[in-house]
Amino acid sequence: MVRKLCTILSALGCLLLVATASADNLPCVDWTDCNDGDSCTWDSCDRGTCFHDPIANCEPASPDCEVDADCDDGDACTYDSCFAGVCYNDPDPYCGGCLADADCADGDPCTADVCDEDGICRNDYDPALCPDIPCLIDEDCLPDDDDCTDDFCDAAGVCRHDPIPGCGATPPVVECLVNADCADADACTYDTCQAYDLDGDGDVDQATCFHEALVCDDFDPCTADACDPGSGCVYTPPDCADGNACTLDTCDSTTGLCVFPAISYCYPGDGCCPVGCGRYLDADCPCQTKGKACTYNKDCCSNKCSRGVCK
Repeated sequence: MVRKLCTILSALGCLLLVATASADNLPCVDWTDCNDGDSCTWDSCDRGTCFHDPIANCEPASPDCEVDADCDDGDACTYDSCFAGVCYNDPDPYCGGCLADADCADGDPCTADVCDEDGICRNDYDPALCPDIPCLIDEDCLPDDDDCTDDFCDAAGVCRHDPIPGCGATPPVVECLVNADCADADACTYDTCQAYDLDGDGDVDQATCFHEALVCDDFDPCTADACDPGSGCVYTPPDCADGNACTLDTCDSTTGLCVFPAISYCYPGDGCCPVGCGRYLDADCPCQTKGKACTYNKDCCSNKCSRGVCK
């Protein structure tokens, strides 16, 4: 601020004004690097150097502290510090002092909340507590830290932690090399071969067959979805017959319920007389007597239709 005033003051006045400011030659990028803790100075950064210009008629505030020790609040779970004469007691997010497991409850049903022997809370994920965690891909399933389980997202969108057969055996078991080696002749399973490099040397140390249940869903509410071990998925349509030849028996694809709308077309010989069909268009319709509405002569029992009325 002082240096900006120099552009409008006389040379002598400028020299006198600058003389009242102090430079500590500390490097800086902006004014925040130059805070000297004095509430009665205007701290600024000019061309990489800190300046502290006195503020006229300023009464310095009494500082809360001079050193960090002045700010001790007696709480072991806060960081106590003194900055520019002001105390700060910031909470330590990793301070989990506890006496019992109940002190460590984090509200997550999928973690085991434990107070360890050092009085520190541990909230470790436990797959046994949440066996039905929804997922889309394998990465959505948190590992259970057991090298002998296969952590994956199954076709039903549920996280699984299946034991790896033969894991830990000496020597490890190699059941398969390709998926075809795992075919179990059950059309209702998805058969795969999963290889494992247990020692990290790049070689397959163990290979296990998995037989995951096939999920049959054609996303049609009008079919019953099932799986036949011999042929695979089967989608059976509903039996919507109501025994009435004059209705169309069908299934509503939105609700999955049977609906029976009346037929609307005129078709002689089906035993039905839909609304709008007269005897002329549909022989299954009865003839109309005198005074009844008609369209054609044949609609009337008298075979005479005049101006829309049977004679």
